[in-house]
Amino acid sequence: MTTASTQSSTMSALTTSLASSSTFAPPSNSTQAMSLGAPSQEKLTRNNFLMWKAIVLPQIKGAQMDHHLDPTS
Repeated sequence: MTTASTQSSTMSALTTSLASSSTFAPPSNSTQAMSLGAPSQEKLTRNNFLMWKAIVLPQIKGAQMDHHLDPTS
């Protein structure tokens, strides 16, 4: 598989994943422990970053922890 076709299939998977991802609601009880949910079974490699990001980033945003990823915060 060529780099171009790998990137194309990764972008296709990203688009599909983002289109089908659901929105996570914050816990209703403020004393409830924050959880990211089940950990992703997909290990991060140099070749699957976009797919991994599409899986993990919604979990981080759903737990309202994405501000930890912003270097300006």
